[in-house]
Amino acid sequence: MEKLHLLIVDDDEEVSEFMKLRLGRDAKHFVIDCAYTAEDCLKYLQENKVDCVLCDYQMPSMDGMEMLLYAREKGLDAPFIFVTGQGSEEIAREAFKNGAFDYFTKEIGFAHFARIINSIEQAVRQKHAEKARADAEEAMKKLERQRSDLFAMVSHDIKSPLTAIMGYSDMLQKETAKDQETSQIMSGIRSSCRKINGIMEDFFVVSRLESANYSLEESLCDPAIPLRDAEKDFAAQALGRKLRFRVRIEPGLPEIKADRTFLHRALFNLIQNAFAYTPSGGEVTVSAALGPGEKEIIFSVTDSGPGIPPDEQKKVFEKYYRLHSPAGRKGNGLGLYLVKSVALAHGGRVLLQSEPGKGSTFSIILPV
Repeated sequence: MEKLHLLIVDDDEEVSEFMKLRLGRDAKHFVIDCAYTAEDCLKYLQENKVDCVLCDYQMPSMDGMEMLLYAREKGLDAPFIFVTGQGSEEIAREAFKNGAFDYFTKEIGFAHFARIINSIEQAVRQKHAEKARADAEEAMKKLERQRSDLFAMVSHDIKSPLTAIMGYSDMLQKETAKDQETSQIMSGIRSSCRKINGIMEDFFVVSRLESANYSLEESLCDPAIPLRDAEKDFAAQALGRKLRFRVRIEPGLPEIKADRTFLHRALFNLIQNAFAYTPSGGEVTVSAALGPGEKEIIFSVTDSGPGIPPDEQKKVFEKYYRLHSPAGRKGNGLGLYLVKSVALAHGGRVLLQSEPGKGSTFSIILPV
């Protein structure tokens, strides 16, 4: 059995030695040391690895509660179990409130040493479990930071040559405009490049938002501007798909403080999704309006697509979750997660209203 290092703290040396003898006999895997003052206890904890502290509550210069609180202030995490000759329910409640693992009166504890031994072992197991959980969480956070940094680096390094490819294909398309077959090939290249660029943009934005050291590049923004930009970006696509594309902006909207790049990307993703899930001849409406109480701006994208089943509506904003598409379309699973992340980073929230067969409305709600 693994050795457990126990520190007994009691100003009565006879009591300490008795407890050490009895515990050492009944629990041979305990390695036991004693401290007779609060100062000796705290010094020992700072200089040695201790699995558990069995401490008298009543001590001359500093009672057990004060020792416990002082130890926690110094980052000493050994669990404390109090043993006292003058116990009360009030002291017991206070002890547990301040982080003590257990509490015994000497009358009960000395008559039932097995209970003390069991409590010590439980305290150590709990401490080890908490440490293992904290280590695992820290490892996951570190891994996530590394992954985000990698995504940011890769997306940045790919964007430059991708932009060049799009520029060259655009130039060639213009020069070969009379050659229909070559022009179609160039158009296909540009379309594929735009898709890759969109994926890289999503990875880039998400990795930035998940980075521990990143802060938004906020500035005052007219809510109408990103919607007017979207109107230009999607006009040709709406015409080609025979979709009715409407932009509605409530007059006199106040400016908001936002990261324009990230807000633009979030709205772009919502509109792109709406276009993807709306059949030819359908309708997509983008709007910006003042919310109730005039303390929020509500950006909404409404489509006339198939709607989203109720069991999927709670999952759509999860990372890497992909909606089932009637057309078999597959995204990267980051689009709506990005939308939610951007909203939360601005102190806002997202809202989904959808009914199967009647379309969906996705909203980004940001504070004024």
